[in-house]
Amino acid sequence: MVTGIEIVEALLALGTLYLVASPRFGERAYHSALFAPWKYPKGNYHGELGSSGRFEDVFFPATDGKKLHGWFFQGTGPQTIVVNHGKTGNITDIERLILLLIETGASVFTYDYRGFGRSEGSPSIKVICEDGLAAYKWLVETKKIAPANIVAYGESLGGGVACYLAENTEIGGLILQSVFSSLRQISIENVPSLRFYPEFLFPTFLKNSESVSRFSKPVLLLHGALDEDIHIAHSHKLAAAANDPKEFMILPNTLHDEISEHDSELFVQTVRSYLSELQDSRSSTARAPNTVIS
Repeated sequence: MVTGIEIVEALLALGTLYLVASPRFGERAYHSALFAPWKYPKGNYHGELGSSGRFEDVFFPATDGKKLHGWFFQGTGPQTIVVNHGKTGNITDIERLILLLIETGASVFTYDYRGFGRSEGSPSIKVICEDGLAAYKWLVETKKIAPANIVAYGESLGGGVACYLAENTEIGGLILQSVFSSLRQISIENVPSLRFYPEFLFPTFLKNSESVSRFSKPVLLLHGALDEDIHIAHSHKLAAAANDPKEFMILPNTLHDEISEHDSELFVQTVRSYLSELQDSRSSTARAPNTVIS
């Protein structure tokens, strides 16, 4: 005969297992789904960009003292785009994106999270957000770039890092490409059983729609119409959450990972126009006379 104490013990054991298996407390169990890093020398380090010498090879510290690696490309315009890439590969895997962003005239800083490429350590959701802050800090403190001239660019998982920067630093703009609206929503779409975990049992990071709703600067959203990894509905949710001014551009020939060659011109024109509007807006604000209320 089962006693009341045994029932309570069984329930406690099940409750403990439920908590341990939750995305918040059992993140390591979901690590392979969240991160697929390429460690150096894997990657296209000898491709068009890797061997070009067009960039400044950068090493800067993470919060735990590990070395992070990045490439800085000096542009002709006033803004600097800090690129936060997705869950797969390393900075060599986004060569095409970097080349397109360079075409806009902005400076471009792309880096690897801990555990990716030549960066030391290992990633986690908290870690990649910290690494985004470290990249921002390097731009402000070492390159002496004004925060208002920094634009956070997030691709896929990196959109969560860009949104984290938008909420926790002073940046001039935010560009999100193929980004999910929240970690919980995209997790449930990929693993339906995770719907049994409420929001508070997910990591406190990467609640992108909430972050966007609290960001007051202009937002540009980009999403491939053919994206099968993160449905375009996520960008519609982000667009609905974002404050004005905002723009949502659908790239008709693009999948998830890489901007299609057929959409390259549209992509460059859209980003260039966005950057120009940011600069015009900042210049107008700087020129505006003080208002005196009597």
